[in-house]
Amino acid sequence: MKIISIAENYEWISLMNKVVITPDHSIHWVTNESDLYEQLQVDKPSMVFLPNSASYDVYNVCNKISTSFPLTTTLLLFRSEEEVDMRSALKAGAGDVIFLSSPAAMINQDINLAIEDCELKSFQQQDLMPKKNARVITVCSTKGGVGKTTVAVNLAATYRKEI
Repeated sequence: MKIISIAENYEWISLMNKVVITPDHSIHWVTNESDLYEQLQVDKPSMVFLPNSASYDVYNVCNKISTSFPLTTTLLLFRSEEEVDMRSALKAGAGDVIFLSSPAAMINQDINLAIEDCELKSFQQQDLMPKKNARVITVCSTKGGVGKTTVAVNLAATYRKEI
């Protein structure tokens, strides 16, 4: 899974590198909103850390991500609880809201929980993807009552056992 964040300054980069302590994941940094969209892919699971910023509307960007990239989880990051509008965050489709004023251990725990949820979500989505080896078999006859339904059901049951 890819983790992406918009980096506006070195303070933000160093803070996030301290908090996201996972050997399996590293943060890919982008400089602006358009670079962020280029890094995201519709069919691959990703996680976006979206800090509150004066250069873009965090709720609008979150909404664009959640509608355009369904396998992407967006975490909104605010310095304190006074900055966030929770109703707007929920409407935008944010996976979670994290406050940087919280202790580092709590932030790390919230991020790791969000990563686990994102991986579970992508695993469940893979089960819903259509199989490429599907076949259509038609059972027909010009006369009624000859057993078409029985043959079709038995064929389906037999092929299901082979999977």
